[in-house]
Order: sequence, then structure tokens, then C-alpha cells
Amino acid sequence: MRSVVPVPVPVPVLALVTGLLALGAPVASAATPAPASVTVQADVNGDGVPDRVVVSPATDAANQQILTVTIGRTNYVAHTAMPYFGVQAPKVVDINLDGKQELIVTEDIGAHTYWYSVWGMFGGLRPVRLADQVTKLQLLEGESVGELARYNCNDYTPSGRRQLVTYTAQLADPNTLMYTGHRVTYDIVNGIATVTNAFALSGPQIIFYGDPSSCL
Repeated sequence: MRSVVPVPVPVPVLALVTGLLALGAPVASAATPAPASVTVQADVNGDGVPDRVVVSPATDAANQQILTVTIGRTNYVAHTAMPYFGVQAPKVVDINLDGKQELIVTEDIGAHTYWYSVWGMFGGLRPVRLADQVTKLQLLEGESVGELARYNCNDYTPSGRRQLVTYTAQLADPNTLMYTGHRVTYDIVNGIATVTNAFALSGPQIIFYGDPSSCL
């Protein structure tokens, strides 16, 4: 049996989007229903009171959606990309276990993959960004025969903060079903995602296992 070999390597900050195009571009359907607004509840400011979150198609721009968070009587609004198939309900998570919930928003849907951005109240309604404070963090989730992309959260960290972990991999050997890819860990503070650990991995698909429910 081949062993799993974790090898520390320098990984670019954008390593989580490895294989982005190969995982599948959006596929048009014969009949695409008109997108409808979706509403969820999330405690985005950590005061114990659920806040109203609405995702709706933008009326002033094609392929754009509007994310609206209402706290008390104040609306916070942001525009982001909208999937070809219309708006999707955001996932409510606590990405760093600080008591303030964030929103994983679907921006695109490919043949086998979902593209997400992560939004929260970071001095206003803003996306989680990488360490350069410019590039928006993207999460990928999906798999095909030859590639996969997953994520999960880890609560057992030296800092005591929950950390985000992403996995991307490609099938290296179809005969043994061995994959090669990367595991990247992010520490997210005040809306900035900093890479704290990055490894190249080689082994069976199970070592790239990610459980999105661990971020709830």
C-alpha cells in the first residue's frame, strides 16, 4: 500500500484555486428559470439577535446579485457576481468561531464545482480578503473523476481560533487512484485570511476530505 506523504512546500496564496478552469465552466440548461430572491437569518454582529440576509438579482447589471444585511433599521448592501442559474441561499457559518456569523455566497456554478466568496461585518459588509487586503478569498467545492476541491474548518489550533482549511487535488495515477494536491490553512482575523500552513499532499482521495458542516 502506498503511504500518504505530506511534504511542506511554499504554496502561493491563491493555491486554493488550482484547477479552477479544469473543474468545469458553467453549463447552460435548456430552460433557465428566472432567479428569485432568497432570505436567511444570521447573527452577523454577534449580539445574539438574528439579522435578516437577502440575496437578490441586481436590476442594474447583468450577472450580478445584491447581498443585503439588515441590522436593526440599517441596511448594508454589497454587489457580487451571480451564478448563471440564479441566486442561491448563502451558507451561514462562523469561519473563525468569534461569535459573529459569516455568509458563504455562491458566485458561480460549474459542471462539477461551486465557487464561493465569504462575507461578514468587518467594519461594514465586506468580503474576506487575502493577506494583500485586495484579493477576495475564493472557496471551491466539488469534484469530478480527475479533480476535486473541498474545504472545512479546524477548531483545534494553537491560537484557539477556528481556522479555514482548503483542499485542491488532481488525479495523478488512474490505475492506483492516487491524487496529488495541496492543503492550505488560513487564519481569518478582521476579514483578512492569512496562510498559516501549506502542504503538498500525495495519496488516496480520502486525505483531501473536507466537511463544510464543520464551519457552522
